[in-house]
Amino acid sequence: MNAFHPSPPDDLTLPALGSQTVRAVWTMALRKSFEDLKALRRPRGASLGGLRDWTRLREVLVGFLPGHPGAIASLLRNPVVATPLRCLRDGAADPNEMISEVVGQALFALGRAGALPKTIQIERAPKVLVGTSRDEWIAVPPGPVAFQNEGVFASGRLLESRPDAFLPFSRDARLVLRDTNPLRSLEAHPDKQGNEVDLGGRTPEEWTGMLERALQLIERHLPASRAAIDLMIRHVVPVGYHEEQHLSASYREALGVVYTSLHPSVLTMAEALLHETAHNVLHAMMELDPVLENPPDELVESPWRPDPRPLSGVLLAVHAFLPVEALLRSMIAKGDPCVRSESETGPEPSLGPVDLARRLERVRKMNADGVQLLEKHMRPTAVGQGVVDEIGRLDSRFRS
Repeated sequence: MNAFHPSPPDDLTLPALGSQTVRAVWTMALRKSFEDLKALRRPRGASLGGLRDWTRLREVLVGFLPGHPGAIASLLRNPVVATPLRCLRDGAADPNEMISEVVGQALFALGRAGALPKTIQIERAPKVLVGTSRDEWIAVPPGPVAFQNEGVFASGRLLESRPDAFLPFSRDARLVLRDTNPLRSLEAHPDKQGNEVDLGGRTPEEWTGMLERALQLIERHLPASRAAIDLMIRHVVPVGYHEEQHLSASYREALGVVYTSLHPSVLTMAEALLHETAHNVLHAMMELDPVLENPPDELVESPWRPDPRPLSGVLLAVHAFLPVEALLRSMIAKGDPCVRSESETGPEPSLGPVDLARRLERVRKMNADGVQLLEKHMRPTAVGQGVVDEIGRLDSRFRS
């Protein structure tokens, strides 16, 4: 793999232990974000005020970059900055709103790192600034805002920083309590409406405790997939609590972010983390290569959804559910029961071999149907062919 042209991967779906494939793709996607930032000199559709603010950020970064390359990389790993940057690049949202988010969040992060060379004033900041380094947030009034290493000022007044924007857990991952993703209200699934932050009446600690248990389950059976989660996922956004169903989502522009509801089954939560991380991995690859040559308006019946889906949707689903199938197979082979969370009346019964076998049967059927659709309709690029070949090998192995 060279700078931005990956070679066809052979373990992007189910990484091998010690493999560097996912890391290489993720690193190239982050470098691509830096190239996007440099290339966006005059974002299309921006107002004069927006262009002035954008120029101020670029001047800071150009003067700052030679001595602090690690800080730029940290900025672009931060979904709070990188997500609106990709939206601005792709025209996925209002350009002036995205400039406000990128410029404001980036200057806030640089100031908290003590890296601003001087006071930087911009004409329009986002309504909320969030900082992952201190897990904080600041409500910002309308009008000009000045950024310093000492803090953020409006009308000469230091703006108050408040805690609880994030709750750290599991290395670099954070439970998000203040989400700034500009696409969070957009929803592709017909059974849900957006992805606003909602703890579902549970405490943040209940959320992080269940997420930790889910990660431990993945670690026992798919340690390489756990490593991919640790590498890529920075933010987990809570979107409610449901006992009878589970909802999760991710956005192509929001690399490193997972949206998920809370469920009492640790297996369900583990499946969600595997599933949405797989989407993040493939989305990172799609930053570098289209993977498919099929047009987006070419729709097929999906084994997973009631609505027709483009081939890319089927590919994303198969790529995400094959790791889930691998997890279930390993649990059955090792006799690992999946215990649900404790309720007010005591621990819920564990999911034994029969329950896991039934779940595996359903997932296997959907994966097999999805692979058949891909084989029939998919026109992959050279890189995409590597993904398809690996999916075919996994499908053959699991069929037998």
